[in-house]
Amino acid sequence: MDLSLIKSYLYGGLAPLRNAARGMVASVNSDFDMQGAELDEEVDILDFKANGMMDHAPAAGAPEPVGEKAPTVSKVKLTHDKDYVIKVTARDAAIIKRIGFEEWLNRMVTLGIMSFLDAMETSLTGLHTQAGYAVGVAGANPFAANFDIMSDLKTTMTTELGLPDDDLHCIIGGPLENALRKQDLFNQVNTAGTDRTLRNGELLPLHGFSLKPSSKIQSHVAGVPAPAWSTNGAGWLADERIIGMDGGTGLVKAGDVLTFAGDTQQYVNSADFNADGNLTLNAGLRSPLADGVASTIVGNHTANLAFHRRSVALAMRPPNMPPHGDAATSVEYITLGGDGILGKMTFMLAHYGEFRQGKYVLSALWGEAVTEPEGFFKVLS
Repeated sequence: MDLSLIKSYLYGGLAPLRNAARGMVASVNSDFDMQGAELDEEVDILDFKANGMMDHAPAAGAPEPVGEKAPTVSKVKLTHDKDYVIKVTARDAAIIKRIGFEEWLNRMVTLGIMSFLDAMETSLTGLHTQAGYAVGVAGANPFAANFDIMSDLKTTMTTELGLPDDDLHCIIGGPLENALRKQDLFNQVNTAGTDRTLRNGELLPLHGFSLKPSSKIQSHVAGVPAPAWSTNGAGWLADERIIGMDGGTGLVKAGDVLTFAGDTQQYVNSADFNADGNLTLNAGLRSPLADGVASTIVGNHTANLAFHRRSVALAMRPPNMPPHGDAATSVEYITLGGDGILGKMTFMLAHYGEFRQGKYVLSALWGEAVTEPEGFFKVLS
């Protein structure tokens, strides 16, 4: 079948998906090139970091920039290569013709793309184990009394860590989303300044963070070391990540949130640790750390996420075909279209004819990465 005959119909039917993205997919630094790629291929995704300033000095030519001399990039490996198969047989024709084949295929492709979006969202929320820091209390609603946690977090990220304040995002799970929508500050027009939450359930920005829900926010089951591990070494300066530990037993898991006595900052552990040696943090210490300081593992928690866009990356590509093609009778590339980040998402749709049946295969590759742990926080609940 020539898929180009229904391509325009698919574009029109897929347009609503531009507004159906999960919170993480829509908020991270993304690259959705139409160029084909292979599994485990590394692609470059632009970073957005400022160069330094310099004193003006007249010269024959324009001065060189201070810092990076060219646009900086991060490497993102395409670790997911997935297909979504739609099958139709001759016996299905009588049922399908009731709504029309084009309408049926449009709906099936739409469901396929939603499945891809859900899988990408799950991949991105799974990066919580690579967050640099954490805020909040495990098992507690961070917005129960007020929204101070978001104000404090913005100060930490922008004033203390030096991140830009123009592209901050907070992705929350269903329970927090529901709790926020019931807050008077959002529902009362005189305090919210709008009736969008009351009428449409829209989450309004909060202390500079764009709030978005995600059905894929993940829970973390913490390790239970007993007795607790303590620091072992000559001491560590701020920004150091590798910390000597001894005196404990039991597992400290990758993604566990931990604190050190005398420091209220919550850190995130990088890899499983269960023997005397070096424990590695995802991001550097915020203050110096001495020898013999006990650590505490924060308990089981839900990992809502707050970050600057440039701190988390998502790359997506359609797959390459073999040099001389395969058995597909028709291949088209479906781009969601429209404005915004998702407008450049491109999938490959191929038709394979078989004996009295056909298959439509929707395909894409993607990969995700934390490119700046210092700008990626867990918001515990």
